[in-house]
Amino acid sequence: MGGGLNDAFSGALRERLDERPDLTDPRAYLAPGRDALAAEAHALLRLLRAG
Repeated sequence: MGGGLNDAFSGALRERLDERPDLTDPRAYLAPGRDALAAEAHALLRLLRAG
């Protein structure tokens, strides 16, 4: 389970930094990571609730 959360967060960060390698403000690249992490956690919680 934890790998999925890490993959979602890291993947979103990599994607954002690939789009904008000039970013230096962490808020600009951490926000997409946080959003991806929240979406993945929400999906996992729905899955656990269904079981």
